[in-house]
Amino acid sequence: MEEQLKKIIGLNGWYLDIHSVKDGFRDVCLVGLIGEDSGRQLEFNLRGVSSLPSMMEQAVFVGEYVERNMPQHKIIPAWAHLFFIADDSKVDDVEHLLSDYSRPVRFKNGERKLGLLLGYSECCVKAHLEDRLPYRDYSTYPIPFSPCSTECEKPWMNEYLRLARKYGVNISREFV
Repeated sequence: MEEQLKKIIGLNGWYLDIHSVKDGFRDVCLVGLIGEDSGRQLEFNLRGVSSLPSMMEQAVFVGEYVERNMPQHKIIPAWAHLFFIADDSKVDDVEHLLSDYSRPVRFKNGERKLGLLLGYSECCVKAHLEDRLPYRDYSTYPIPFSPCSTECEKPWMNEYLRLARKYGVNISREFV
């Protein structure tokens, strides 16, 4: 089932995000689905990934994966093609965020609450909102956000490198 999940998700970052929740490093992650008409699908094609399943097939498979492998977690649809995977203890927090902000990233306070809910530290969220983060090439950067300092980056990087080794992910590539 892991190999199929890699093919369904397609991106190393999203695959590792799911496992950061599955393995208990985080309580919540945000994962996207890739539509056939998206620029991401074209990128996949250009990099030799012939095609991805439809968004519906992606959603169904991830739902089944979570149900089998993470029964204490829930999938909560978000805006556009995104959804949260949340530990039972965080479901109310995710639903409250989405009831306040249909798209949290469009509002400073919504973005702040989203970052904290996803487990990012207050200082990193603040640096993101103030647009004063160091540049990173996200195509091969394994963690899901840009930490404001090496001190904040270290525990995340250590965990994501551990997950990459455990699940056989080559983090020097963007695609699984």
